[in-house]
Amino acid sequence: MSVILISSASAENLCTLTSEEDQEVTITIDNPGSGYGFGTLNYKKVPSFLFEVGISNGYGTQYYVLRTFSPDALNMDSKKTHSERFKNTKVLSSGRFVNFVGSQLARVTSKKERKSGKLKALMPTLPEDYYYYLPNNVKKGEHGRFNLSTKMKAILNASEGFFIDSGGCDNFFAYGWQ
Repeated sequence: MSVILISSASAENLCTLTSEEDQEVTITIDNPGSGYGFGTLNYKKVPSFLFEVGISNGYGTQYYVLRTFSPDALNMDSKKTHSERFKNTKVLSSGRFVNFVGSQLARVTSKKERKSGKLKALMPTLPEDYYYYLPNNVKKGEHGRFNLSTKMKAILNASEGFFIDSGGCDNFFAYGWQ
């Protein structure tokens, strides 16, 4: 698998979320803009899946999308449409990207009750969607839903818990304060 290098200009805009459950599982997001970002879910610093975060039209909740990995999708060529970038990928999971500041739910905590804390996110539909993405019927010696590899187990465990801001995520959390 190829290694994705991020330019120094791009690294300034890089958000890293680290799993509270397994620090080998991280999400790196680039290209900030009003709560939007695009990057990868990584295991041991190697991209495993594509990851997007954004804000829904209308009500304005923040969402995530997890897709199968394709290095072509990481090309941020502005001439490519969304469907062209993701033509070789499959959506595995999508749902709410719920923001917290410390232990407080960021979207609904009133200003007078806010306390400072680490930005973190929970994706409630991710663990079940990831689990059912894993192959069910595998051949002897292969890994799947009932014979998890170390990587599969780490990602599944990580998806059950919070992802904590390890740096640079202020622009990706639509709801939060410092």
